[in-house]
Amino acid sequence: SGFGVIGRRPEIKYKNEKVIINDVLYVDMNRLAAYAGLSSSGSSSTMKYIASEGQYIKFTNESEYAVINGTKVVIDAPAYVDQTKCIVPYSVISKAISTLAKKTR
Repeated sequence: SGFGVIGRRPEIKYKNEKVIINDVLYVDMNRLAAYAGLSSSGSSSTMKYIASEGQYIKFTNESEYAVINGTKVVIDAPAYVDQTKCIVPYSVISKAISTLAKKTR
């Protein structure tokens, strides 16, 4: 699958373009970022998505944390980043929105 998981292979199932790993629903951040008009930068193990206002969210391969505007936030399951994809638990989207909303108030 290209996710660089060492020692264990996550079970990845695709259902109607949904990605499910170990019973957790994941989303493709690259697709979401393209839809939302976010720019991105990164490497084979880290991806950063930047909004036009300079706000950002960053994911590191197999980390159970995201960094949102410099704040480390626990996510429900690890993100998987490689050279072509960044998939993250669906639940991280609501955490990102709530963290960004707090920063803009």
